Amino acid sequence: VAVVDTGIDDRHPDLVGRVDVGRSITLIEEVSAGTACASWDPGKPYRADRTRDPIDELALAASLDRYGSVDFHSHGTGVAGLISSKGKYLAGLTEKTTLLAVKVHGMGRQNCLAVYLDGIRKAADAGADVIHLSIPLEFPALTYPDAVIQANDALDYAFGKGAVLVA
Repeated sequence: VAVVDTGIDDRHPDLVGRVDVGRSITLIEEVSAGTACASWDPGKPYRADRTRDPIDELALAASLDRYGSVDFHSHGTGVAGLISSKGKYLAGLTEKTTLLAVKVHGMGRQNCLAVYLDGIRKAADAGADVIHLSIPLEFPALTYPDAVIQANDALDYAFGKGAVLVA
């Protein structure tokens, strides 16, 4: 199961051995001031608002000798624990599911829609049977019709690879 969210803390006592760190990916990157999402995209770039995302999570992960998709927010870790857990602190549905972290946003839980959609595609390419989406982005479809088209394309791609999407 791919968790498209803030990452997963693979060292959490209930998740040790559950996260496939080798296939986990991060799609966040530092952005320059003034960087914006594409004109069709209603999102906001990662760390564009330093009050929401004050920490450079990639640098922090490297300084702690952790992989890039480690979770410094805890939302993705909590979601992962609901899916697969050893049951000590988190009550997961199963103990036999492998988790794949697809980090698409950090502590501020914001990014461009294009990054979230790329996360769906990357999860499907990594062989996820189920893709769980925790995407905090709402937009009026009539204002952003191209965003709806882009989202449908990403979802169709994942379905074509055999993935089921859960939000």
